[in-house]
Amino acid sequence: MGRIKFNGVFLLMVLQIFLVATTTGDEKCESDRKMEEQCRLHNYKTVKPLLDYFRQVRNEIEQSETKEKQISELNSDLMEKYREIVRIHETFMKEAALLNEYKNKVNKGENDLQLCQNKVDKSESEINSKQNTILNLEEQLSDKSTNLENCQVQLKSFNSSLIEKDENIKALNSRLIEKDENIKRFSENIKNKTEHQKALELELEKSKSISIKNENDIQLCRSEINELNRTSENIREEQKKIQLKLKESETKLIDKEKDKSTNLENCQVQLKSLNSRLIERDENIKIFSENIKNNTEHQKKLELKFEKSKSTLIKQKKLIQLCRSEINELNRTLENNREEQKKIQLKLTESETKLIDKVKDNQLCQSELDKLTPTTCIPFGDYSGVHQLNVSGIGLFDVLCDSQLAGPGWIVIQERVGGNESFTRDWATYRKGFGSFQSDFFLGLEKLHRITSLQRLLYIHLVAENERTYNARYDDFKISDEDNGYALSLGKFNGTIVDSMRYNENMKFSTFDHDNDNADDDNCAIIYESGWWYNYCSTCNLNAPYEDLHWYNIEYIFIKEVKMLIRPKEEMKK
Repeated sequence: MGRIKFNGVFLLMVLQIFLVATTTGDEKCESDRKMEEQCRLHNYKTVKPLLDYFRQVRNEIEQSETKEKQISELNSDLMEKYREIVRIHETFMKEAALLNEYKNKVNKGENDLQLCQNKVDKSESEINSKQNTILNLEEQLSDKSTNLENCQVQLKSFNSSLIEKDENIKALNSRLIEKDENIKRFSENIKNKTEHQKALELELEKSKSISIKNENDIQLCRSEINELNRTSENIREEQKKIQLKLKESETKLIDKEKDKSTNLENCQVQLKSLNSRLIERDENIKIFSENIKNNTEHQKKLELKFEKSKSTLIKQKKLIQLCRSEINELNRTLENNREEQKKIQLKLTESETKLIDKVKDNQLCQSELDKLTPTTCIPFGDYSGVHQLNVSGIGLFDVLCDSQLAGPGWIVIQERVGGNESFTRDWATYRKGFGSFQSDFFLGLEKLHRITSLQRLLYIHLVAENERTYNARYDDFKISDEDNGYALSLGKFNGTIVDSMRYNENMKFSTFDHDNDNADDDNCAIIYESGWWYNYCSTCNLNAPYEDLHWYNIEYIFIKEVKMLIRPKEEMKK
């Protein structure tokens, strides 16, 4: 808060000095228009670099890690600059007082003329030294402009890093979404594996029940076989007994052959019946043995299938555990990513806040710079050359100021001196402007519209092929907006040549791709190979090809040099 309060107080002090200097300049230099313009230019060029320096100091204070130490050092620097401003202001006040004294002495009479002349010479030498100071301050202003451009480059770099972070966040979000989908797929696989496991368990239960049933059948078969074996043993024992009885009977039959023949036949019949029963039992035993063998093989197959199902079940359990561990790992990764995303979001928010603050500071600096940048060439006085203006709706752009041809403060809007620039251009190029300030150029229709929104004087300087010079002046030169075709308005005429340009007044601008002339069947811009305010073509065309530049002056004269200049009308009255 202390630093902000100090910066605010310092800014108010600088602005107060600027206002005092401006007021003093208006009061002291009122008698001499040229000196008045120099005073204003001096004030502008003295205060503007200091304001730029103040903004740079404020930015350095905000960005420094050792703020308190630098604040004290910079405070001393600022106070030094403030004292320098005071010294410059006092010197300037002294100069203004000397000039005022000189004016009073001149008014006293011819006797003091020589003394006043000496003082004027002294003042001029001091002014020259101040002009050198002004040039140095202009160089400092150029350096500050370079620093501002560097800040803008850093701002663009910061914006690109923010965009890259946004893309990284989007990539992380897409990865999170992909991992969520993987988790869903793993969950579905686990669900399917669980259902398959349940089906295998059901099949295993069925296999167990079938195996138990087969074991019961086998036990039943074994009991039947044992029963058959016991029956067979009993039959064999009975057979042995019968054979014994037969032997006994044979002995008896010898004696009683005739009596026992019938009994023998009966016994043989019984024996045959018993043999057939034994054969049938043996066949049943074989059938039961085959059934037992088949059941045993089936049981082995079921046991193998059960073992396979058991191993598959174990593998599936391991796979489920692995999937669960992967899901847990994914959940942990997801949680970490969310935490990282929150951190990135916080950093992004902080970066956005810092960026907004920097943008606001830049906007403030730019607005202050715009306020200090002239809108005309008037403040530059006798300093001809390329200068920067700030015009509403366009911003900062370079213009060529001319103080030699028709007095100070003129903006050159068109120049033809070398013939090395083609004026056969399309609408967009004429709208933007083209050429070089070192040779032929056209400032641009949109700039002309913005500059001439207030009343402007137009001065046209012509040099004919026979080296004779002409001029034309119009007191209300205006160009309408693009929707109205950049139509031409001139005002009252004064000059040393015929008012041929009046024929083009109120006409829209025409190019080969925008035909706005009154020639129904022709395009004058194509015929004359240039853009101009054509009516039924034109009685003068200062944008024609270099060898065809002409102006109607009772007869057509051909031009080898052209300059079109403008400046505010109200400034001329002063």
